[in-house]
Amino acid sequence: MTVSRAGTIRWTVLCLLGLLAARTTCSQSCPAGNIDTRALSRQIVDAGNRYRRSLADNPGTQPSVSSTTIYRASAIGGKAMIPALRTVSRTWMPPDEVPGAAQVSLAKLGDTAAMRQLASELDGSLPLTKTRSKGWTVRKLALVGNDWSVSVLMDYLDAHRNDLFSRSDPSKQGDVGLLRPGLASGFGIVNELGCYALEVDLGFCDTPIRNPPPRIGDPEADVKVWADWWEESKRGSVLWAIQKHDFRDPRLQCLVRKVNWGFPDAIVDLATLAGQDAEPILAYLATVGDKSEPTARFDTVRGHAQTALAILGDEVQFNAIVRELDTLRFKDATRKLAVVGGKRSVAVLIGGFDNPNFLRDRPDYTGDKEHIAGIMYDRDEAIARALVSLVLSPPDTSGAAESKEQWKQWWADNKDTAKFSPRSTYE
Repeated sequence: MTVSRAGTIRWTVLCLLGLLAARTTCSQSCPAGNIDTRALSRQIVDAGNRYRRSLADNPGTQPSVSSTTIYRASAIGGKAMIPALRTVSRTWMPPDEVPGAAQVSLAKLGDTAAMRQLASELDGSLPLTKTRSKGWTVRKLALVGNDWSVSVLMDYLDAHRNDLFSRSDPSKQGDVGLLRPGLASGFGIVNELGCYALEVDLGFCDTPIRNPPPRIGDPEADVKVWADWWEESKRGSVLWAIQKHDFRDPRLQCLVRKVNWGFPDAIVDLATLAGQDAEPILAYLATVGDKSEPTARFDTVRGHAQTALAILGDEVQFNAIVRELDTLRFKDATRKLAVVGGKRSVAVLIGGFDNPNFLRDRPDYTGDKEHIAGIMYDRDEAIARALVSLVLSPPDTSGAAESKEQWKQWWADNKDTAKFSPRSTYE
């Protein structure tokens, strides 16, 4: 599921303020005891009702009811949510709207009717209306993220690989032209399964594939690479999932389910709540997905797992984050350090101000006097924002780049006595 940390924080704040009242409660967080499946079912039905009322009251606009309510309840409640989800689900709806999210959740839970619907949307046996898109179907199947849905997508790509592109002007390099009528995009399929298009700043994105093929960078070449990969891989499971764990605590079991449903913040919670007992799971998750870079983006399962291992004291993972702070991925490093927390992270961040090693491996940037100042300003701002979240009594709460001198002086005066914010739980 595409769920960002910002979305998690907003959800928690709304719960604390009581703004969602009894209809949508904080029971969508993993509880310490038994799961109230009835309350979760009511939340699903209520989300569907509010969605329909919103459409009726504001025709032609996108309803504001969050699909995250559906995904969270389904991840926590499991198969007990199927009856409620069936009352909400509709075909040809995007996965970020409530009815589409219910259809995705049903298929992920093994509901055969929802699975048939999605397969029929893709192969054309379910009539396509003018306002609906097969791109949504591809995304929904990728979000289902099990062996069945990946097989449906890849078998479709394999069957149509010679018909997926229709160049509008073959003389133009890189012009992939128009899609042939009635077909889903081949690159759309590999983009959703490989998660190629989304950058860090746009939110969470991840691949369900354990060892995806490398990205080529050309749409047709990428389609071919994935088709060849599927021919070699389709006889076994190609997905990552936490299959075995020894947690007896219901809350930890719930967090594991949320990880498998694509809520990456639950990975950090496993490190916070289970400690060293979570290390085998985290070590496994740190090996899945795109491994083209030694340190993964934070907004991936692998990136969350690497950060969680750093929380548990893994020196290799922590030092990798420290090195990342001196690269163009400094924003990602500050996010990770803000999650790891504590005195050590604060010391690294303070040292990141005016670090002479910053972009030392990129002379093309450091030599560009016109733009390097702006990049360094962005780095200082990212560091300051992270520091505000880590220190209980910060010297400056603006998170502005200009505050760095205050921070450096404050650290020189207070590093032996400073108090640091406790790590939050997110799921």
